[in-house]
Amino acid sequence: MRLPQPEKLEVTGAEAQRVQERLKGLGVKHEFAGRKNERGQLTHASFLLSGPFPCQAVLRADEAFERFLKRRS
Repeated sequence: MRLPQPEKLEVTGAEAQRVQERLKGLGVKHEFAGRKNERGQLTHASFLLSGPFPCQAVLRADEAFERFLKRRS
């Protein structure tokens, strides 16, 4: 799935590494920008996501739906 425009995701400094690892693992193209405090610790992070995003759909049907499909065929 692709977005028409890049989307911005803002997270705390504590979440930034986990989010970045997940994006890399999924192969999502992104840009990273972070803000640090006076001690050099990351306090805020922004990711500009441009995709593509992996997408998976799972379809399940119950017996009533299966009977409906059989009647239509």
